[in-house]
Amino acid sequence: MNNLHLAQIPNYELEKFVLINVQAIDNGTQPKNVKSFIRRRKNNKLFSSLQITSEFLIEIRDVDEFPTTYKFLSHIDEDPTNQTITDLLNEKQPSRVYYLPQNAYLQPTIGKIVFIFEDHDRQISLNGENEDTDENELGFTEPTCEMLTENSHLLLCTSMVYTANHRSIFDENGHLVATSLFLTNNGKTKAFPRKLQIKFENIVRHFSS
Repeated sequence: MNNLHLAQIPNYELEKFVLINVQAIDNGTQPKNVKSFIRRRKNNKLFSSLQITSEFLIEIRDVDEFPTTYKFLSHIDEDPTNQTITDLLNEKQPSRVYYLPQNAYLQPTIGKIVFIFEDHDRQISLNGENEDTDENELGFTEPTCEMLTENSHLLLCTSMVYTANHRSIFDENGHLVATSLFLTNNGKTKAFPRKLQIKFENIVRHFSS
């Protein structure tokens, strides 16, 4: 039994069907475990090879794939590095806490979330929830997406992060915000495995809503 390996990945997001032609060729070499073999002759000449060609039609069904990893970038003008893209493609995301200075808490935008998405037929939104309060402390803009590379079926999506509900804080050790992230696509919602954890350092003033 042989395995079929594709030299190029089909674009599952833009194509509804993929037609694959498979050609099997017998080069006439005698198998080692066969002591005798049948020679076929035509015009008194030995056939050196036989071949069979088959077609396989693959139907593509859109299953609304969800990403499992994301990256938080604290500088909104910062583009994802090649290493960041590689980590997202390999679904590599260690648990960590992002540290920001105290003045970032009151900025219009404190950073951005980037993730890779495969679904071109999409209507997505990103939301966050805090376990310790009914009011979600962080807000997220509707993600915007662009092709990761030319002719790619992968999209690089970006959502800006801002402080939606300020807390009244007096903590010399800083303020840790742990937010569960939920991505909704075409009415289906799924949580990212890891929380977004941001610690605003040295907050010693009171902030109120």
